[in-house]
Amino acid sequence: MSINNDVSLVGCIQVSTPQNRLVLIGGGHAHVQVLKGLNKNNRPENIHVTLIDSQRCASYSGMVPGCVAKLYSPEQTLLQLEPLCRWADIEFIHDEVTDIDMENRYISVGYKNEKVPFDVVSFDIGCR
Repeated sequence: MSINNDVSLVGCIQVSTPQNRLVLIGGGHAHVQVLKGLNKNNRPENIHVTLIDSQRCASYSGMVPGCVAKLYSPEQTLLQLEPLCRWADIEFIHDEVTDIDMENRYISVGYKNEKVPFDVVSFDIGCR
């Protein structure tokens, strides 16, 4: 879809010539699908994706019953976020979000309050 021939839409993210920053907070099931869908081969060049999670892996809840039944080890039920981000050429920040400034569009991360700018932010943090 084109708007005025210089802006297009990808999903719900407006894409234009400047860099657009999508920040995903939490590595849950939905964000894992976003990582796979916006991998380096499918992602428009002007979209930068960052995943922020305090864990390096997430438990895939669909495999937990099999783990309880001893069909899988606990390690086999984990989604490894860091290697997935490397494969997709997506920035991974292993740290905790400490603040979100919606007005100025940045997320503070870690005890140093590193500022991560965003245009679009999505939350998939489960029951934490």
